[in-house]
Amino acid sequence: MHRRQLLACVPALALLGQQVFASQELASQQNAAPVWAANLPQARLLGEGDFRWFGMRIYRAQLWVSPSWPTAPASSASPAWQQQPLVLHIAYYRTIERAQFVQATMQEIERLYGGQFSDQRLAEWASALTAVWRDVQQGDVLSAWYQPGDGCRFYDQHVPLGELADAEFADAFFSIWLHPQARDGRLRRQLLGLA
Repeated sequence: MHRRQLLACVPALALLGQQVFASQELASQQNAAPVWAANLPQARLLGEGDFRWFGMRIYRAQLWVSPSWPTAPASSASPAWQQQPLVLHIAYYRTIERAQFVQATMQEIERLYGGQFSDQRLAEWASALTAVWRDVQQGDVLSAWYQPGDGCRFYDQHVPLGELADAEFADAFFSIWLHPQARDGRLRRQLLGLA
């Protein structure tokens, strides 16, 4: 290989090294004991997959469930997720601003539920989420714990972020990933162990 060709490869190798390091850092954070584990002792991983937008990986989602979760997969149309405590664990590959999170969440809830919730109710939820959530950077890991009939709690890898003690909100929020009409049907099937 000529010296010029070798020098031309240096920037590409440096970029590749940065990507490998970022992937290793993300993997090590995912393997650390999460703070939500106390709420779901002996949790087991039911499924996981990547969410992509126009081909770009945005985050890796995992669905952790209690030992009482049925071992046989539920039908793809009506899983029993609303009857069991669970945790949605998300490791981000991209930086996302809090305002984008809140806007996308409310848009998906409106898409899935139409006019079921009043504008005032949606605005209250958006305000509560804005108070609890934060911007995320590449490599951050956030989790949401679902307790049927109670609400949900949000965590970063090591710190509780806040709670929304509203069962209707919790159902609507987790429906973004688990509803039969979820935007990413492939990810839904992967999370529920149906793929």
